[in-house]
Amino acid sequence: MQESSVFWLRVAAALYFVGLLHALATLFGRTTSLLRPAFSAFVAGVLLHMVSLVELVRASGTLPLANFYQSISVCAFFIALVFLFVWRRYQFAPLSVFLFPLVFVMTLVGAMQLPVAGWASAGLREGWLATHVLAVLSGYAALLLTAGASIFYLVR
Repeated sequence: MQESSVFWLRVAAALYFVGLLHALATLFGRTTSLLRPAFSAFVAGVLLHMVSLVELVRASGTLPLANFYQSISVCAFFIALVFLFVWRRYQFAPLSVFLFPLVFVMTLVGAMQLPVAGWASAGLREGWLATHVLAVLSGYAALLLTAGASIFYLVR
């Protein structure tokens, strides 16, 4: 990873941390007063996360899916994007209690920058594999979102 990309990813993780604080306050204190600042910090975190990913793509020339840390960062970004899409459509606040901590932890793991060995074959990095991985990560994001929404529906 490029150093500036890691910096922006760590700043995004710090902004996602505000969402974690909101989730903890809601779970333990039964208050939702942190939702507005947490949501604003979450949106800013998504933007900086995108900046980090764009810098990685520009530096390496390929999608950042070469190791576990890059893949989990991209997956956290997709989960955040799907959440923002659902939030804009439905504004279902309890889902933030579930997803804010998850995105924070995944982004924090992605920002650790201790990569495992890369793929042995350069042919694996071709477009079809990258397309497949992006589709799988998008599917995980959508599945996770619907699972969280169904849990909150059952609780309610």
